Amino acid sequence: MRVLYVLSGDGDHRDEEAAIDSGIVSSLRAGGLEVVAVSASDALRRSAPVPARTGLEALSELRREALGCDVLVTSGWTALRACERLRVVSDVHLVARFEAPVRASGRLARGGDRRLPLINRARHVLVRTVADLRLLRACGRFPSLLIADSGDLPADAPPLQALRMADLSDFVRSHLAPGRVDQSLAVALRSAAPRCIRDLAGLLDACLDGGTGRIQTVNQQHIHLARISPVFRGAIATATAITADGWPIARLLVSGGYQVERTTGADLVRSLLFDPRTDGLRIGLIGGAELAGSVFERRARDAGAAVVLREHGDKRDWDPVRLAARLNELDARLALVAVSQPAGDLLAAELLAAGYRGTAIGIGAAVELFVGGERRAAEWVQRAGLEWLFRFVQDPRRLWRRYLVEGVPTYFRVLLPMSREWRLGRVPG
Repeated sequence: MRVLYVLSGDGDHRDEEAAIDSGIVSSLRAGGLEVVAVSASDALRRSAPVPARTGLEALSELRREALGCDVLVTSGWTALRACERLRVVSDVHLVARFEAPVRASGRLARGGDRRLPLINRARHVLVRTVADLRLLRACGRFPSLLIADSGDLPADAPPLQALRMADLSDFVRSHLAPGRVDQSLAVALRSAAPRCIRDLAGLLDACLDGGTGRIQTVNQQHIHLARISPVFRGAIATATAITADGWPIARLLVSGGYQVERTTGADLVRSLLFDPRTDGLRIGLIGGAELAGSVFERRARDAGAAVVLREHGDKRDWDPVRLAARLNELDARLALVAVSQPAGDLLAAELLAAGYRGTAIGIGAAVELFVGGERRAAEWVQRAGLEWLFRFVQDPRRLWRRYLVEGVPTYFRVLLPMSREWRLGRVPG
């Protein structure tokens, strides 16, 4: 197996980074992997500010190497900047110091804090400190902590995914993934569209059939996040099934020839406990307010179901591997992830990757809406496509950016043009 290790090769902490890079290369080679190490900063420096022929050749060669290797491993911000320039996705990325600023040609990169957008160019993330692990969990990513030895774990460490350096080669082998080209949003939606669930009855079937998989609800906010995050685009593209959680998404799918209805997580939770198949169902509830979880648990019990796992704590302390093991141990066949996007959907994907043997679905605030902690718009408001306005009026301070700054431009610049293209049979790719 051939591993391309793209290291940054620059920064304010060259000695520290060099020691880490050397340790990673040695560990991978000791595990029997063929490793080719290259410097991202060299390729970027030779192609800036105006790419000369040698700079273009350097970038082209790096892209060929990145697409031709079995696994792409990266380290440092400059390596992720190179991936961004080359439009490729890293399989495994090591964050040496998350608090370190992103630099371009020795200066702070423009465009604000670009750390999270760059991290979202990596499918799997490794960190070196518990502080970075908790920071990234708060941002919706769930990395593993890379340690020299099991004895290096801090005594007060939260539940975490710890990876010994000696086991790094096995970790890399287990994270092979087809395709490394950063697919466009249009391609991600086109690949997921044939797996769209038609209506609420179909969603209930998917949740109650006892299978293993992940259902991705897709609304306008998901589209905004998918535009700027390759890893979130991948979550949509690789979902077992998707639902149209919003009228713009339903109209997009209908324009592409898919007969679907708007079906939300709130619709699911409201109908789930009235379905006779729920009798005997074992449910895991992750996220949401503790009081809402208690009310939901009582109502589930009245319907003959059992909420066998509840996790309402700080998501910075959540370990997907342990959560998946606990869900399996308790035979929870349905995992409701009541966490706002993107964290909820990425956590659901992590649960499946960690071996969860059930159905996981991100439902956002659906439990609070069901038990009455949050009001939902009247039926006529929902049918008119104005539920977003109802929610905005209820909580403008929290939702103004989501609906006005992100949602409106996403509709007019992305969804509306894409619907026209799909209606004409010209699905962009």
